[in-house]
Amino acid sequence: METKEFNSEVDFSENNRQKRKKSIIPYQFHESILLVLWGWIMFLDYFRFYLSKEMMFSYDLRKMLAALCTVVVVAGIVYTIYFLSKRLEKLKTELGKSLLGVWISAFLCMVMVNLIQQNSVHKVVFELQHCIFMLITAIAIVLTGRLIHNRPVFYGGIFFAVLAFAASYLVLKDQLLLEAIGWLCAFVIPGHILYSKH
Repeated sequence: METKEFNSEVDFSENNRQKRKKSIIPYQFHESILLVLWGWIMFLDYFRFYLSKEMMFSYDLRKMLAALCTVVVVAGIVYTIYFLSKRLEKLKTELGKSLLGVWISAFLCMVMVNLIQQNSVHKVVFELQHCIFMLITAIAIVLTGRLIHNRPVFYGGIFFAVLAFAASYLVLKDQLLLEAIGWLCAFVIPGHILYSKH
């Protein structure tokens, strides 16, 4: 009798594991477009910041690039809202709520870092701030990769954290380049890999 109960519990646990795996796979595929989208947006934005500090651009070209990046970011936000509005049922799932909570928490942590810097040293040390922001982002990416069971995203987040540590030895200009590389490795490449598998 005890053996039958044990087997039924094992079967129930295995069935739940299989159902979760099946629900994660389509979730990974459809949401991979957001990984690619925001990976490219963040990569191009930070790489643009790096180039603007590394190279001598004219004032008009700087303004044009800044305006272009603003348009791209706004378009990305609009598309993301539209994309998620079509998949509200997924946002209501445990996985969807967890992912949303991770990134909202990451944003709030960045806000708190700014406030703490202002209250403690009464100024913003951008070299320190940027490294901490990178570390917070890395944690969010690692958790995202873990939640959707995606190893490239998970390891990309770990690599992002390593870049955050390396950035602490560099000036702000070079930190921007490292973050651009981080987004490329953590979001763009895993997103394209995931999308190409389906």
